[in-house]
Parts: sequence; C-alpha cells; structure tokens
Amino acid sequence: MFLFSCKETNVNRYLERHILIANIDTKKNLLIYSYWKDKDYAIKVEDLKTDKMLFFFKIKDKSFTEPKIHKNKICFPESNDSFICIDYKRNAILWRIQTKGRVREFQYVNDDMIIASIDSYGIVAINSNSGKVMYELLLHVDQNCSVDNAPRPITYDVNYFYVADFNCNSVVAYNILSGEKVWSINRNSEAFSNLIVAGKYIFVGSNDSYKTGEIMLLEAKTGKLIYQHESKFEIMCNPIYYRNKIYYYTYDSKLNEFDIENRSSKIIYSFSQEDDISGNQIYPLDNFLYIQDLNFNLNRIDLSTFQKEFIQKSPKGLLGVYKINTETKFLY
Repeated sequence: MFLFSCKETNVNRYLERHILIANIDTKKNLLIYSYWKDKDYAIKVEDLKTDKMLFFFKIKDKSFTEPKIHKNKICFPESNDSFICIDYKRNAILWRIQTKGRVREFQYVNDDMIIASIDSYGIVAINSNSGKVMYELLLHVDQNCSVDNAPRPITYDVNYFYVADFNCNSVVAYNILSGEKVWSINRNSEAFSNLIVAGKYIFVGSNDSYKTGEIMLLEAKTGKLIYQHESKFEIMCNPIYYRNKIYYYTYDSKLNEFDIENRSSKIIYSFSQEDDISGNQIYPLDNFLYIQDLNFNLNRIDLSTFQKEFIQKSPKGLLGVYKINTETKFLY
C-alpha cells in the first residue's frame, strides 16, 4: 500500500504541471514550459534536480509556442500581439514588443538575435538585447501560394537561417545578419517537416496529402540537392538528428535511419497497428530512441540492436526524456 501511494503521488505531480509545450535545458537541468489550467495561463521554469520553481509569469492566453532561455533571458509570446523577454533570475522585464500576430516559432540564431515566425505576417529578426526589430520578411499571396496560420519551421547554422513553406518556396535560406535571400528550392509537395541542419547539410522530409512524399538532403551553403528518395514521410513526427544519423517515421508505420555519410536509408523497426506511433514524437537519450504509441505505452528502441522494449504505461502524452544523475526520467 505504501509503494502504491508513492507511485500515485509521483504521477499526480506530473499531471499537475498542466504542460502545453516544454523545452528541457539538459546542461542546466531546467524545465521551461507553457502552462494552462482552466483560464490560467503562464510560463514557468523549474529546476529538475530539486523540483523548485525558479520562474513564473502569467500570460494572456494559452501558448503552444516553445519558450526558450538563452543567457538568463527567457523569451515567449505574452499574447497574440505581444512578444516579451525577461531576465528570469532577476524576474525583470528586459523588453516587450507588439507583433502583428502570434509568434508561432522562434530561434536564438546567435547571442544577440532572434528569428521569429509570426502568424499570417512573416519572419521578423529581433535584437535579443534591446527588442529592436532588425528587419522583416513579409508573407505575400500570389496565384501559386496563399497565406495561412501554419507554423513555418525555422532552423539555422553560423551564417544562414532556413525556413520551410515560405512565400512559395519549399525551402529558402536567408543571411542571418541582413535578411538577404541566399537560395531557395521548390518541390511539388504540399507540406514539409521541421528542417534539420546536419553539419554542412540540411535534411527535410515532405508529404503530399498522404499520397506521396520524399526525403531530401541539401547542401546548406547552396541549396544543391545532394540526395532525394521517395518516402511516405510523416510530417507530424519530427525527424531527429542523433549521432550523425537521422531518424524519421513514415506513415506506413516504419522507423527509418538515414546515414548521411553513405547517403542511404534503411528501415530499423516496423510497427504494427497496435503499437503505431503516428503523431507522437521521438526522443533520443544515450543509445536509445524513446517513443510513445497510440495506446500510451512508452517504449524504447536500442540503436545497437534495433529491438523494442516496453518501459511503462504513460499517465498522459510524453513531452520529453531527460536524465538526472544516472536515472532516466520522463516528462508528461
């Protein structure tokens, strides 16, 4: 009875976080997340080692945008028309700017610049120290593409940032400092996954209404197509770059490994209808990939043997995997 009670208490603590979306800083053991319960909305930061709340800030609406910390600054959309940056250790507002729509995604592309994707508006570069807008890349409508509220995945390297599904471009690269367009490619596909920068390459997968799809490897500097292969790519499950391999899921229930060096892809595990993972995410840790199936079973796949092992029944949707000392923990 005592052991049962402890287990229930642990599960309830996970449920009481009421997390919408989370970001784990493994170096500092921080959990940064968006909170929603009833009509209360907030951004919170916890110390994962001590479970101590380090930061709490009420916001005006629920936020599915991942809050991020960089050099003690935490930034996030405060509402549909406000983006804010705070020194979370001093709980001091550094700046707040008005935006023409909700920031759906943003990245710290270097120490003093944020690239943000704003609903139905475009891409905005912001100085993360002052909040000053450096430049804007606006969405436009023409006969080939329309403007909608879809998130536009952003990733970056030292010199460029890359956006998918932007202004009739399948993938487009911009100079970080100037916002100048460097290159773009167009494919006959309907939707693209989150882009992955893998060294000097970019990996991306596409899906055309679950009829066709492909994976591509592009040269980051030029956009040159290095590798292309037909694939039933599932855009709802983000590809993972881990130990110089890329792992991605296809809607025929296959987990695949792409070898960048050898330009080859292989199936490493085939799921059944009972343990399908469609719509869930993949979380790497040590030599394993952790995945939750549609029945809330948490499993892991050993990257040495490609064997699947059941871990536990989940209390709710899996949001992350992390390690404290030698213990693997799961975020719900």
